[in-house]
Amino acid sequence: MMGAMVIGAIGATAGAIAAGGAAAWGWPIEVKRRQKRELLRRVRGTLCLTYDDGPSPDVDGATTGALLDLLRERGARATFFLKGCAIPGAEAVVDRIAGEEHEIGSHSRDHRHAWRVSPGASRRDLERGAQDAARWAGERQLVRPPYGKWSVSGMRWMERAGHTPAWWTIDGGDTHEPRPDPARAAEALAAAGGGVVLLHDFDQGDAHRRFILEATTAALDVAERLGLAVRTMGEVLGVAAAPHQGAETAA
Repeated sequence: MMGAMVIGAIGATAGAIAAGGAAAWGWPIEVKRRQKRELLRRVRGTLCLTYDDGPSPDVDGATTGALLDLLRERGARATFFLKGCAIPGAEAVVDRIAGEEHEIGSHSRDHRHAWRVSPGASRRDLERGAQDAARWAGERQLVRPPYGKWSVSGMRWMERAGHTPAWWTIDGGDTHEPRPDPARAAEALAAAGGGVVLLHDFDQGDAHRRFILEATTAALDVAERLGLAVRTMGEVLGVAAAPHQGAETAA
């Protein structure tokens, strides 16, 4: 399976780099670079919408709920990378994400930057986030490291656990200051002929929510115009999604 090949490349690349005496930080950077090159190849002709740091609360006007409404209207599926600390109190929102056949991955528990904390602290943050998301994402998950950074410790944990790293190719810019035009990601998508778009479904007020909805709409419009397939991250990487285990069936 192609997803297994992506993970398997970690061990092969690691051995080659370690043999060459690369620095500890050079190893994860090079592995990520190689995986992103493969991702760029795989995502041609495809739009993959991904949303980090949610879920936002189950209240009127919340970003995740408004986004799910839009995706349902457009008949599009996306991949949501959950932050573990955001899940308590929002389990019904995650049930809705899964129940509407979107894909769920993990994004750590507390969003620790792997290069600004100890390797052990970063690995534990990833591990706990995967535990938090396991009810919906299964035992083997798509994992997106916070800030797109990981350590040797985090890489090895992911490989041992059978998780698949999930990067992006187009940054939607919603966390930038100032924010760009919401259509910028769609323009990059059209120029590249496909891509994995990074956006965030946490709540930062009305302006952020409008940006997310406009950016998503623009990307879907480009996909429709250019005939791009709208696929989940797991479909792009060849990793099977976990079955939904919502409130009714979770242990």
